[in-house]
Amino acid sequence: MHKKSDCMVVQVGQKAPNLKISQWVQGLDTNLDKQGDNIILVDVFQVNCPGCFMYGIPESIEIYNKYKTEGVSVLGVATAFEDFDKNTISNLELLVKTGEVIGETKKMLSQYGKLDGNKLAYKIPYPVAMDSLIKESGDVSKEKMDSMINTQIPNFDAQSEDYKNQIYERVKNYFMSKEYFREECFYEPKDDDPVFMEFYGRRKFDVLDTYAFYRMWEDLMRDAGLTRMNFTPYCLRGFYITNSILNGIDLMMISKNCGNSPSTISKFYEFINMEAQTETLTKRRDTRKEIANEVIL
Repeated sequence: MHKKSDCMVVQVGQKAPNLKISQWVQGLDTNLDKQGDNIILVDVFQVNCPGCFMYGIPESIEIYNKYKTEGVSVLGVATAFEDFDKNTISNLELLVKTGEVIGETKKMLSQYGKLDGNKLAYKIPYPVAMDSLIKESGDVSKEKMDSMINTQIPNFDAQSEDYKNQIYERVKNYFMSKEYFREECFYEPKDDDPVFMEFYGRRKFDVLDTYAFYRMWEDLMRDAGLTRMNFTPYCLRGFYITNSILNGIDLMMISKNCGNSPSTISKFYEFINMEAQTETLTKRRDTRKEIANEVIL
């Protein structure tokens, strides 16, 4: 993965850099610099992504057919950030050459009657490429794990050895589960960055618009089936504190991360430890066992 110092920074109005492509599987080799003064739409999708084929790709095809003679270029780029056994270049080639789909895409399109046999009812007409992916070596160095951990857990070095070992194991398993990484720039957060940040468009790296945030929150609650109760983003704070206490995180560390005092955490969340320790608090002596184990002199 590229370091931040290797990234090309592009301002609004400047010429966009070329896409990082491993192979064009449909159409002639091309890129952004070969589109002249055209407006360029890049449709990024995964082969094993039902929503891409239900909505995104049909819309990009509609745009292509409507505006291809009016200075608009459309390019397709297949990527992979999950399901690496399905989001492969071989399945992409199968798709563009025969129209055949696989996995969850096949399952959902079939369910909604969008397939002709196992094949798409439409053909992608524009150039399609496979994203540039970096295959993981299988070795996960401590430096690589620290790079991720230190951006997520403040004062990690001050934690107990047992806790640190647990985190290292989780992070290692995470890296081992990802067969590929996109060849892209990794944004390293700064201390004064907003927690919720725009990553695209003219507001890139600015605070996420409040309206957009709450709209996404409502969509998330609906898709997760959590509309029976009025969950708000603030509920995440209570969930975080509760789980931190149950996982044995020090109250001082929790309060520092939440921006209040240990006494406040203790006041509003002391019931958690009480519930967890109910068995210990209500434990009674087993007098029968004690009598049975007595040594008679």
